Amino acid sequence: MMGRIGASALISCLLGLIEHTGVCRSLGRKNKYTVDSNQELIGLGVCNIVCSIFSGFPVSGSFSRGAVNDQSGVKTPLAGVLTGLIAIFALIFLPPLFYYIPNATLSSIIIFSMVSVVSSPKVFHHFWIIDRMEFAVSVLGFLITVFVAIQTGIEVAVCCSIVVLLYRVARPRLKFPTIIQGYEMIGYDTNDVPEGVVVVRLQEALLFPNVEFARRKIMKIVGRRTRPAVTINEELRWNECKTKPKKSHENPLGPLPVLEALIFDMSAVNQVDYSGIQGLFDIKHELCKYAGIVDEAEDDSFQVHFAAMNPNVAKKIEVCGILRPEEHFQTVKSKDGKATEEVIDLDSKVKRPTLIHTSVPEAVASIMKYRETRGTDEIDELKRGFV
Repeated sequence: MMGRIGASALISCLLGLIEHTGVCRSLGRKNKYTVDSNQELIGLGVCNIVCSIFSGFPVSGSFSRGAVNDQSGVKTPLAGVLTGLIAIFALIFLPPLFYYIPNATLSSIIIFSMVSVVSSPKVFHHFWIIDRMEFAVSVLGFLITVFVAIQTGIEVAVCCSIVVLLYRVARPRLKFPTIIQGYEMIGYDTNDVPEGVVVVRLQEALLFPNVEFARRKIMKIVGRRTRPAVTINEELRWNECKTKPKKSHENPLGPLPVLEALIFDMSAVNQVDYSGIQGLFDIKHELCKYAGIVDEAEDDSFQVHFAAMNPNVAKKIEVCGILRPEEHFQTVKSKDGKATEEVIDLDSKVKRPTLIHTSVPEAVASIMKYRETRGTDEIDELKRGFV
């Protein structure tokens, strides 16, 4: 039995929820009040449970009835009680009189009432300006609803919305800025990112669906802006691709610099799962190979820095071992003295450079200070030794 009615029941439930929330929000925007969707859905569920006890039809918010009530000046739910009493009286005593009312008259009342509730064609223009994908989904759902069926239109619109959502999760926005504001606070005389340093600004959470895309994108940009410190194409595995050497005329300013540091701007990342952590490991190991690092524990000529990390994300990264053991956290009390939060200890005195920072300019300043301490000549000599 469930096999026969399961799909229809699910679609009926979905139709009722969409119609009910659509009516509530449309009337709420028109009359300048806020609708609590959770409260509306709880009320809708209670009504359907009670109706099922008495073998009643599934109920939901009526678009046409809501529009008629709105045009009639209804302000409170008491109108539903009065309407129900009038409907019962009419069904008992007035059916012979209703028989002669033309259907066109009844439909005109509903159509006239719904004109003020239906969105104008300008909404499609707004979709086009804000998001082209939302515009395509809305137009497709509207056309299928008008020319095929309401049920089919809703199914197609919901499926397309899910596909768009998954696409956005799997293809996050990554930015690779070459100019960073805020250097004046750290005494750096230019806003340009130093040569050999690549800044990656993640715009979404780092999760299983998008970590591979982020890895490929980062390696692609790193290959465009820097050059490998060693010849990495001599011993290739069966699944590795040989990189094409860049021609000298592709960079008019001279040869590309060697990769020295990668900075992750994590200010917009609020969640990282296991696959995201493993993806960070893969990016780090691949870039170390690209930068000519043989022993990551002993060689600091290439570093991966993290800036503006969320405390929860920073704790996960630290626990998994991407950062060195010297990078640790301390628990401090908030201003109100009631709650505590995990913060990064930036004052720990370690021999190696700090890899976690409160901002990207601070990370750049740490890299520049490390250059001055160790000397760029020593780094270049170390890397030439592997070529």
